[in-house]
Amino acid sequence: MKIKIVIALFAALFTFSCENKKQGKAFDIFNEGVRFSLDAADEGNKGNYEKASQLNRLAIGKFKETLKLDSNHEIAKSALAHSFYIAGEYSEAIKWFQLAMRTNEKDASCYRELGLCKINNGDYIAGKTDIDTAFLLDTSKEIRDITIQDIANIGKQAFEYGVGYIKQGEDKKGKDYQTAGVGILMLAYEYDSTQKNIALTISTLAERAGNNTIAKQYSILAAY
Repeated sequence: MKIKIVIALFAALFTFSCENKKQGKAFDIFNEGVRFSLDAADEGNKGNYEKASQLNRLAIGKFKETLKLDSNHEIAKSALAHSFYIAGEYSEAIKWFQLAMRTNEKDASCYRELGLCKINNGDYIAGKTDIDTAFLLDTSKEIRDITIQDIANIGKQAFEYGVGYIKQGEDKKGKDYQTAGVGILMLAYEYDSTQKNIALTISTLAERAGNNTIAKQYSILAAY
């Protein structure tokens, strides 16, 4: 959550700087959304996640209102997509990212978050393709490190969802989530095999899921 909130802060600052020369009501409404997004980032960094979520919902409302006033407001589309990503509404985020990227195909942050949305929705191959594109557009270590950590967190969360389903008696669904979680963690490790902590997590979770082959393989990788 904290990593996502930090990304929200950078995205909001970027959108504000891009639009600060425009005039009219759409501009004013858009900047209200930016302020809500900035406030959400601040609350999230303080650990006030419920308040951050409420502010992010207000930002979503303002970005939608902006687009009603100006349907060609491209930055508002990206901002709305980003806010849906922060809210965990991945299908909505994907829709708006794709609309925004029709006129801006060079935005690494959009590709990054689009890929993460798809991974969250279970579309792992397409998600990896988008993240690969993000890494081509932005070759910095920062975006790579943040993204790898985000992917690892998605994997761990998916695994814990699986644990929860098994406790509820939904064994097949639970095991599917556990398998998916381990697979997503493996993708994170594929991007950076120096992160031995991820290899160790894969080994630990694979063992819990009963996959001793993967557990042993990644235990060895974690030791090197």
